[in-house]
Amino acid sequence: MFVNGCWVGIHRNPDLLVKTLRQLRRQVDVNTEVGVVRDINLKELRLYTDYGRCSRLLFIVEKKKLIIKKKDIVALQMRESSEDSGWHDLVAKGFIEYVDTEEEETTMISMTINSPRNTYQSAMGKQAMGIYVTNYQFRMDTLACVLYYPQKLLVTTRAMEHLHFRQLPAGIDEEKKMGTLVEEDFGGPDREHTMGMRHDDDGFAPPGTRVSGDDVIIGKTTPISQDDAQGQPARYTRKDHSTSLRHSEAGIVDQVLLTTNADGLRFVKIRMRSVRIPQIGDKFSSRHGQKGTIGMIYTQEDMPWRAECITPDIIVNPHAIPSRMTIGQLVECIMGKVAAHMGKEGDATPFTDATVDSISKALHKCGYQMHSFERTYNGHTGRILTAMIFLGPTYYQRLKHMVDDKIHSRGRGPVQILTRQPAEGRSRDGGL
Repeated sequence: MFVNGCWVGIHRNPDLLVKTLRQLRRQVDVNTEVGVVRDINLKELRLYTDYGRCSRLLFIVEKKKLIIKKKDIVALQMRESSEDSGWHDLVAKGFIEYVDTEEEETTMISMTINSPRNTYQSAMGKQAMGIYVTNYQFRMDTLACVLYYPQKLLVTTRAMEHLHFRQLPAGIDEEKKMGTLVEEDFGGPDREHTMGMRHDDDGFAPPGTRVSGDDVIIGKTTPISQDDAQGQPARYTRKDHSTSLRHSEAGIVDQVLLTTNADGLRFVKIRMRSVRIPQIGDKFSSRHGQKGTIGMIYTQEDMPWRAECITPDIIVNPHAIPSRMTIGQLVECIMGKVAAHMGKEGDATPFTDATVDSISKALHKCGYQMHSFERTYNGHTGRILTAMIFLGPTYYQRLKHMVDDKIHSRGRGPVQILTRQPAEGRSRDGGL
């Protein structure tokens, strides 16, 4: 037992001692700002009474219930005198207590979902892939991403019904069958005649053609002067102004649109498509702002598996939970497990009567462990893993940020005329 860092003695029953000291502090029999820290690992009980310690006020909870009642709050609001009300009165009655930074590390403090997570999900939801319109096959958007197998949500809210999120989902509950169709348009005015550069006589790559970097997809020529400086007939009468793909682009020609613009000039748009299978570096996010990229892809036989031979599709680092305080993702995982077993959607609408205890009891009735922990086996050795694994369905969104659109390297390439330095940017084949 230590007081301000000085050893003062030994006690045989630390549980009783800590409980007694905290009870005395709540009764104001000792100073309310005394810090009581029990370190189980070092088997120490440390008391702090010195100055300069940062403290915070917390409500006291016993047996999972607040000590302060609604009637006490109403009584505080109705008092006219400020002398016998306020923080000091709450401390004196044992409703709240001061907890310093040392004691906070050894105290169970209830946390709620971090408020900015709603804002983060708002940004992630706009970047998620799904079916953004029902007529995307007839549109010529500059860039569009369509998910092959979007799924309805196992856990939803009442607001999502009004937003028609069930009709046009933007995510998937399991990642096994996820593929993405990316469409991109390449267009430009064709002021004069065209010539065949690759396939068709009109100079356009026909639908179904597989093209890759530096391939010509729109053949264009422009007339040049018929005579040179000496007045002699020029050898060439037209100049090539064809549109080519960037060196980093590849895909299949999906659709060709030939029309005229407002000035009556011929105008062409070519839409390309490419299938994007998830790979290392692609970005994903849950509905709680838990974004991240794929760090490793394993074959199914190397993944941990349950007794039913079910393997997880995503493995999330548990260190992502405490600092970001995304408790809702854990609750969604448990509720999604209940919803999948019972064959109905889970209602995750805020401010309802659904609690972690009620969801856990429903999961236990379905035959699972209350907190969704399961025994799994090592995919490499086949042995049972020592730790219990938190396992369940969680709705994940694939975002538009893909490594194929961002990867870039070069050994040599174009340089700037003035400085002779490498050009800047991936689109210019520039240096890093």
